[in-house]
Amino acid sequence: MAASPIFSEVSEQFLRCKICFKDFTSPKLLPCLHSFCRGCVAKLVHAENCSLDCPVCKHHISLYDYQDGVDGLRDNDFISSLTETMGMLKKIRKREDAILCTCCSAGNDAKSYCLTCADLLCSDCIGAHTRLKVFKGHNSATLDDLRSGKYTECLLQYNKPSNCQTHEGEMMRFYCRTCEKPICRDCTVLDHKEPGHKYCRLSEAVTECRASLKKMLCEVKMKISLVTDALKSVAKSEQEISKGKQAAVEKIRMEARKRQDDIVQMRMTLERETNTLSAIKEKQLTDLKESLDLVLLKLNSSFDFTETVLKMGSDRDILSGKSQIETRLKELTDTCVEAKLDFDTAVKFIVNYDHTDPLGTVVDDSGTFVDGPTDSDVTQHFCKFLFEFGKRGSGPGEFCDPEGVAVTKSGDIAVADKGNCRIQVFDKFGSYKYQSPDNMFKTPTDVAVNADGHFITVDYGERSVKITSIDLCHVTIRKRDNGVPPLSPVRIDDHFWNYLHGVTIDRVGHVIVSSSRHDTSEIRVFTPYGVEVSRLGESDVLSLDRIFYMCVDSTGQNIIVSNHGNRSIRKFSLDGHEKWSTDLPGHFLTGICCDDEDNIMVVSYRTGQVLMIRKDGTFAGHVVEGLNHPEGIAFTTVGGNKKLVVVDGGNNRVKVYQYFRKEQGEDSA
Repeated sequence: MAASPIFSEVSEQFLRCKICFKDFTSPKLLPCLHSFCRGCVAKLVHAENCSLDCPVCKHHISLYDYQDGVDGLRDNDFISSLTETMGMLKKIRKREDAILCTCCSAGNDAKSYCLTCADLLCSDCIGAHTRLKVFKGHNSATLDDLRSGKYTECLLQYNKPSNCQTHEGEMMRFYCRTCEKPICRDCTVLDHKEPGHKYCRLSEAVTECRASLKKMLCEVKMKISLVTDALKSVAKSEQEISKGKQAAVEKIRMEARKRQDDIVQMRMTLERETNTLSAIKEKQLTDLKESLDLVLLKLNSSFDFTETVLKMGSDRDILSGKSQIETRLKELTDTCVEAKLDFDTAVKFIVNYDHTDPLGTVVDDSGTFVDGPTDSDVTQHFCKFLFEFGKRGSGPGEFCDPEGVAVTKSGDIAVADKGNCRIQVFDKFGSYKYQSPDNMFKTPTDVAVNADGHFITVDYGERSVKITSIDLCHVTIRKRDNGVPPLSPVRIDDHFWNYLHGVTIDRVGHVIVSSSRHDTSEIRVFTPYGVEVSRLGESDVLSLDRIFYMCVDSTGQNIIVSNHGNRSIRKFSLDGHEKWSTDLPGHFLTGICCDDEDNIMVVSYRTGQVLMIRKDGTFAGHVVEGLNHPEGIAFTTVGGNKKLVVVDGGNNRVKVYQYFRKEQGEDSA
């Protein structure tokens, strides 16, 4: 005999755990409305932070919110009740084991099932049900009717009377709106009496709950439609990119054949650029598609669960899950769906008919050139956001216009909190540790850490550089009019000290300080005791303009500066010889640092990006974007993993990224 559609639907969707793929055992309902066995949920818990992520929709759940951990999660009574009912129906349908009467103890074979009192009845009990007044109005069905599926939906929606656990023998006919739970008549006059508690009839509460959940389902359904349409747009855009790529490649090949063998290499380069441009755009679409797929999964699963509860759940099931279901559905209806596809999907090849130049250029509709790797690139670098910390304020762990950042050997993060006149130190996970004493600094703009673990801080407000430990200032470097003479005589018009901003340390401990004066910026080098040893940029030849930040490469012999005013990155030897300069038009450059391979990361204050410059000075693209007026930047190594720390100044936060390098041909981490 064929199973009823609803029997098959319920069996597949609600009776098997999606982790162990077995029938549910002690099912637990997560806040995202997904259910799993209690034992399966326990295996998902991250011991280090007492939390778990739903394996279906990736919803993060902190067990600190539940008093008993996993046991504190809501039991899914709906699933348990459904499992019990479906188990009985399966047993009846199989005909393998004897079906005994549950109404008497005679051990007779059951012939029918009372739909009112939920008991299997033998022939004798059927007669009693027919004769006795107490069973008047009870409806029964034969076992053959149950096997046919005729009463399956009726059984699933059956509201078995529930007795009060506090007052024996009393049925729960009321609902306390204050406590959000069903109560009995005695509860209304003893434990839940007015005016402290507001209650109504259970049927009235169920009607209101059903109406409320149905209204929210309509909103979720609209959101599902929106995401579905967005995914269709993504699929269409993917096709457009693919067609554009094919057309561009074919046009490139035709032009190359006209110019014969001397431009074959040029043709291959342009094909690679086309693939790079299409890969960038495909990656954008893939990321959007994955995001939309996940949102759709969350919407569909919560919609299906709530719809099934409303369709098949008892009044008790609906009321017991009301609060959690409403919370989840509100989360989903408030979800922001990025469904607008306003980025350029075109991939084009523009022919250049001047044969003294390359064949042409691969662009999109905006005319943007391909900014991707060339043949010389065998390694790609990229970053993945990990976490952020801080907010605007003056309390511990809060910032007001933070700028410079440095990292200690142990991974602690020191931040120049300029607006709050202090240096704050955090551990490698962003937890606040301590800060500098009051009045130690006036306007700190940048910070570095030397081999002894001391902090070297530029104090713009006091026109000095200070070398400090946690609570003590050891050395102060400032303008000298007498005492030990500097390398060059002090001039009355020596404006270097009026524009102090950046600081870094070379491998022998020299303190390298920059000024940010327009057109006449300088870099000066001091010993750890404050004696000046050299200067860069004092002459007009170098033409430094607003040097905010600097770093030293792995050799310790070269200084790389972010030339904010000239929109360029410049590399100098310690004796002032310029080795190379890379112009970055359109970027106001601030923070700068080097990785272990001397690749340079520099912050673009204007575009909110972290740009990468190879050690030979060639531009490699950006590794971070989406920042708001970023400032300082530094590398740290924690547990063998390289991390990039960036001061997101406009948001008064510090962001930490995982820094990856991938050899050509390897899969991304």
